[in-house]
This record gives sequence, C-alpha cells and structure tokens, in this order.
Amino acid sequence: MATTEWGKGSFGTVTVLLNRPICIGNPDSIFTGITQQHNGYFKDRSGTDVVAYYDSRMLPSPTVRHSSCQLFLDKLGRCSHCEKHRLTLSAMVGKQSQSDPTRANSHVNYKHLTSEQKDARMANLHQEKRFLKQKVVRLKVRLDKEIAKIGVVLDDDTSSDLHQIMVEHDDQVKSTHSPESFPALFWEQQKKAVAVHSSKGMRWHLLIIK
Repeated sequence: MATTEWGKGSFGTVTVLLNRPICIGNPDSIFTGITQQHNGYFKDRSGTDVVAYYDSRMLPSPTVRHSSCQLFLDKLGRCSHCEKHRLTLSAMVGKQSQSDPTRANSHVNYKHLTSEQKDARMANLHQEKRFLKQKVVRLKVRLDKEIAKIGVVLDDDTSSDLHQIMVEHDDQVKSTHSPESFPALFWEQQKKAVAVHSSKGMRWHLLIIK
C-alpha cells in the first residue's frame, strides 16, 4: 500500500491523500448560484436526503458537490457522481431561464418577447456583464496578492516541466471551468507569467506545484 512509502499508520495515509487531486465538483458560477438560491443544498424527491450541496471549504473556489462525491481522484477532474449531477444542474438552469424570458441567461428567442421584455433582457445583460467584469477584476487582484505572498521560484528544469504539464492539460482545464471562474483565471495568470518569464525566475503558485 501507499502508506508503506510514507510511513505506517494514519499519518502516512493522510499524507498520501493530500497529494492526490481533489474532485472539482461543479464550480461554474451558474451552478453555485442556483444552489445558493436553494439554501445551499438539493434534496431528493422525498425531501429527506441531501443529494448535492454548496461546498465553500475547498480552495481555490466554491463548488457544488454530490453527496456521494468520491473527493480524492487519481487524476484532475470530477468524479462520476458529480459528472452525472452536472446534467441535472444544467437542466435546472435551463428550466429557470425559460421561466423568466428577461433573465440574462434566458434561452427564449428575442422574437417571442414584447418590447418591454426586450428592454428588460438587455438591461439584465448589461448588468450581468458589469458584474462579471467586476468579479474578474477582484479575482485577479486576489490572485496577484496570493502569488506574491506564497509563490515560489523553482529551478529551470522544474519550471520547464511544469510549463509542459500546463500545455498538456490546457484543454482539459478550459473544458471544466468557466472563463470567469477563479480556477480559470488562476490558470491563465500562470500561463501568462510563463510567457513573460519563459518559465525562468517566475513565481509558481503552490497549487500548480502540487
């Protein structure tokens, strides 16, 4: 077992687990938002058991996690339970957007809206755009401060290896995180830093190193 490499007992087990990727759940803002609207959790049809919940404990950003989430995985991504629940969340978001045609994320075609509804939809789109811009600015400031505080400079060979790993996993990260989410901004910041410093002398965030 892996515990023999790190030492016997529970301490070795914990050490091994902490070095494994954690299920990302569903961190998309549209999913975390709708979950918060339901008091932070979803129950089954009987109203007895919690099916999924808003998890704000996991850094770098909150996520929606299935109650049967595997948590620790063999590789970066989401477990089968959270992947399946993603379909349910998408259906809920679609249903919600259809119920109010003036919402920014509504899928109702403009030709079916009245003049008043079109104006309301446009106003909501502008408001959503301003909100996302402000959110991105705040996240970038937070990210820059965090990297300046805990970022580390690695030797050239290690930096080059990390750069290559980022290139290989770029498509996967983009497909699992919305552009305005903290993980996506975090990933882009490190990519831009590599481009500027050519991976030499740049400060790597500890999450990338792990």
